[in-house]
Amino acid sequence: MSKFPKTKQRNGRRKGRPTAKGSVGRDALIAAARDVLKHRPPGEITLNELSQVAGVDPALVRYYFGQLPALFTEAATEITRDLRGRLAAAASQKGSVRDRLHRRIRAYMEVFQANPNYNKLMIEAVNLADNPNRQTILGLVSHSIEEMRDLALEGVKTGDIKCLDGRLLQLAIVAMCEFFFSAHPVFEAIFGREAKDPKFADAYSRFVVSLITCPETDGAKRRARTKRGSNQNHTASGRR
Repeated sequence: MSKFPKTKQRNGRRKGRPTAKGSVGRDALIAAARDVLKHRPPGEITLNELSQVAGVDPALVRYYFGQLPALFTEAATEITRDLRGRLAAAASQKGSVRDRLHRRIRAYMEVFQANPNYNKLMIEAVNLADNPNRQTILGLVSHSIEEMRDLALEGVKTGDIKCLDGRLLQLAIVAMCEFFFSAHPVFEAIFGREAKDPKFADAYSRFVVSLITCPETDGAKRRARTKRGSNQNHTASGRR
């Protein structure tokens, strides 16, 4: 049973905001949804269960959001904004292409660890054509795709990243990072105690980096060729 008692509507109350014990508003309901979604996928959560966690009457959820899918898309939007903030912070830090790519992947790993059902939320939110948050979420995702495309193009020039479609690369990274947590029982069955070691997640993220990047020797050779070509161009220009 929930430690929060259910609240009751006053007799005869038909319109307006339902009464609830304490001051529970829209933001508190989104926070409660995010908490429940850490442990259960959206399709397995009922209105009554969520109301018990939030300590409110189910009518309050309906008052603010209408139905649970609308509440879940609000939660998905919040998580996406959080992820965007982490990715923007990672992109703003200096370092090699490999280092920035690794920081980017670690940001995904951290968000998926805290929100293992995020991808399910995203799919449902984008699938709802009448969802007002759909375009907001897609806009935030577009920023991530643009960042990844720019980093991939830079990596191709330096010889650090394989020549790949930045859009597909972005989606592949998200899928690989999400799989680490959604399929973690499989990892534990294969790797045993190693999979429970906090360092294992970092090792996995570096493995993902290795799939995307070229061998460091190849990158060094390409940078050397680029530098020689640049020097030769400057020399030729000076002779004219």
